Amino acid sequence: MFSGTPFPVSFAAPFLLAQAFPFADNQLVRGVLVAVLIVILVYFLLKFVKKAVALLLNSFLGLVLLVALNFTALKVPITPISVAITLFGGLLGVAASVILHLLGFPL
Repeated sequence: MFSGTPFPVSFAAPFLLAQAFPFADNQLVRGVLVAVLIVILVYFLLKFVKKAVALLLNSFLGLVLLVALNFTALKVPITPISVAITLFGGLLGVAASVILHLLGFPL
Protein backbone atom coordinates (compact mmCIF):
# COMPACT_ATOMS: atom_id res chain seq x y z
CA MET A 1 0.00 0.00 0.00
CA PHE A 2 1.19 3.48 -0.84
CA SER A 3 0.27 6.25 1.57
CA GLY A 4 1.48 9.82 1.41
CA THR A 5 4.38 11.26 -0.52
CA PRO A 6 7.48 9.22 -1.30
CA PHE A 7 9.63 11.87 0.41
CA PRO A 8 9.06 14.33 3.26
CA VAL A 9 7.03 17.44 2.52
CA SER A 10 9.91 19.69 3.56
CA PHE A 11 11.87 18.22 0.67
CA ALA A 12 8.95 18.09 -1.77
CA ALA A 13 7.74 21.69 -1.47
CA PRO A 14 10.82 23.47 -2.90
CA PHE A 15 11.15 20.79 -5.58
CA LEU A 16 7.52 21.22 -6.68
CA LEU A 17 7.83 25.01 -6.55
CA ALA A 18 10.88 24.90 -8.78
CA GLN A 19 9.01 22.72 -11.26
CA ALA A 20 5.95 24.99 -11.31
CA PHE A 21 7.94 28.25 -11.56
CA PRO A 22 11.34 27.51 -13.09
CA PHE A 23 12.01 31.24 -13.59
CA ALA A 24 11.46 32.05 -9.89
CA ASP A 25 15.14 31.50 -9.09
CA ASN A 26 15.96 34.95 -10.44
CA GLN A 27 15.74 37.61 -7.71
CA LEU A 28 14.49 40.28 -10.10
CA VAL A 29 11.66 38.12 -11.40
CA ARG A 30 10.69 37.16 -7.85
CA GLY A 31 10.66 40.84 -6.84
CA VAL A 32 8.47 41.78 -9.80
CA LEU A 33 6.04 38.95 -8.98
CA VAL A 34 5.80 40.12 -5.37
CA ALA A 35 5.26 43.73 -6.49
CA VAL A 36 2.48 42.69 -8.87
CA LEU A 37 0.80 40.64 -6.13
CA ILE A 38 1.02 43.59 -3.72
CA VAL A 39 -0.53 45.94 -6.29
CA ILE A 40 -3.40 43.50 -6.87
CA LEU A 41 -3.93 43.11 -3.12
CA VAL A 42 -3.95 46.88 -2.54
CA TYR A 43 -6.41 47.37 -5.43
CA PHE A 44 -8.92 44.90 -4.00
CA LEU A 45 -8.41 46.21 -0.46
CA LEU A 46 -9.14 49.79 -1.55
CA LYS A 47 -12.19 48.61 -3.48
CA PHE A 48 -13.50 46.84 -0.36
CA VAL A 49 -12.83 49.84 1.91
CA LYS A 50 -14.59 52.19 -0.52
CA LYS A 51 -17.73 50.03 -0.52
CA ALA A 52 -17.63 49.60 3.27
CA VAL A 53 -17.38 53.37 3.82
CA ALA A 54 -20.27 53.99 1.43
CA LEU A 55 -22.40 51.40 3.27
CA LEU A 56 -21.60 52.89 6.69
CA LEU A 57 -22.31 56.42 5.47
CA ASN A 58 -25.63 55.35 3.96
CA SER A 59 -26.66 53.62 7.19
CA PHE A 60 -25.63 56.63 9.31
CA LEU A 61 -27.55 59.07 7.11
CA GLY A 62 -30.56 56.76 7.25
CA LEU A 63 -30.50 56.73 11.06
CA VAL A 64 -30.20 60.53 11.17
CA LEU A 65 -33.15 60.86 8.80
CA LEU A 66 -35.19 58.36 10.83
CA VAL A 67 -34.63 60.41 14.00
CA ALA A 68 -35.42 63.63 12.13
CA LEU A 69 -38.67 62.15 10.78
CA ASN A 70 -39.70 61.26 14.31
CA PHE A 71 -39.89 64.98 15.12
CA THR A 72 -42.02 65.86 12.07
CA ALA A 73 -45.74 65.38 11.49
CA LEU A 74 -45.11 61.81 10.23
CA LYS A 75 -44.07 60.56 13.68
CA VAL A 76 -42.33 57.46 12.33
CA PRO A 77 -41.74 55.34 15.44
CA ILE A 78 -38.18 54.37 16.32
CA THR A 79 -38.39 50.68 17.14
CA PRO A 80 -35.80 47.92 16.81
CA ILE A 81 -37.49 46.76 13.59
CA SER A 82 -37.44 50.22 11.98
CA VAL A 83 -33.81 50.70 13.07
CA ALA A 84 -32.86 47.31 11.59
CA ILE A 85 -34.63 48.16 8.32
CA THR A 86 -32.77 51.47 8.26
CA LEU A 87 -29.38 49.93 9.06
CA PHE A 88 -29.68 47.32 6.32
CA GLY A 89 -31.38 49.59 3.78
CA GLY A 90 -29.93 53.00 4.56
CA LEU A 91 -31.91 55.84 3.01
CA LEU A 92 -34.07 53.37 1.08
CA GLY A 93 -34.75 51.61 4.38
CA VAL A 94 -36.07 54.88 5.80
CA ALA A 95 -38.32 55.25 2.78
CA ALA A 96 -39.57 51.69 3.32
CA SER A 97 -40.19 52.40 7.02
CA VAL A 98 -42.15 55.55 6.17
CA ILE A 99 -44.24 53.72 3.56
CA LEU A 100 -44.95 50.88 5.99
CA HIS A 101 -45.89 53.42 8.68
CA LEU A 102 -48.23 55.28 6.32
CA LEU A 103 -49.88 52.01 5.25
CA GLY A 104 -50.56 51.19 8.88
CA PHE A 105 -48.15 48.32 9.47
CA PRO A 106 -46.90 48.31 13.06
CA LEU A 107 -43.13 48.52 13.22
